[in-house]
Amino acid sequence: MAKLGPKVKDEVLVQKVALNLTKRGIRPPCRVNVSVRNGVVTLSGTLQYELQRKTAIKAAQEVPGVQRVIDQLQVPKQTAAWHDFDKFRAKPKHGGGPT
Repeated sequence: MAKLGPKVKDEVLVQKVALNLTKRGIRPPCRVNVSVRNGVVTLSGTLQYELQRKTAIKAAQEVPGVQRVIDQLQVPKQTAAWHDFDKFRAKPKHGGGPT
């Protein structure tokens, strides 16, 4: 996955990766930290949803000069997933008599 081409300064890569993350919709409430060392990008912090992980990694990989992306992103457990909706629906009230 290493990309050939002129070496880009790590500080420049941090800015370009961060900008590309924002363009791809990875912005607050997500908290993604970008660090770069010798062209190797490390993404850390938290995302809202697991689906955002691939988007964030691809956004970093697309930046010219990025040699590799290390994924240290985390997604906190959701307190209630959409499929748990039935648990929270109001239960019908039963009267005192037979139905």
